[in-house]
Amino acid sequence: GPYTDALRKLGDEKAEDAVAGASGTHVVLPGYYCPRDQGLLDYNTSDGRFLFFLPWLGHTLVGTTDAPSAAETRPTAPEDEVQWLL
Repeated sequence: GPYTDALRKLGDEKAEDAVAGASGTHVVLPGYYCPRDQGLLDYNTSDGRFLFFLPWLGHTLVGTTDAPSAAETRPTAPEDEVQWLL
């Protein structure tokens, strides 16, 4: 998980980092944005990231991942990321 390296360093201060942190922004939209039995992937976005649309509990989960990030206890979605997804 995101705190792996911090925990490892409790036992060995010289332990090298083993995990690269990343975060993603996700929004939930009405289900009609995605087929109920099929996800969609757009790998040709304006900034080079993947964009996915997945059916989820009758809704559509839209998101992207792989923005480098440190571990956070209570992360929030940056507004510019939400607007890009929308």
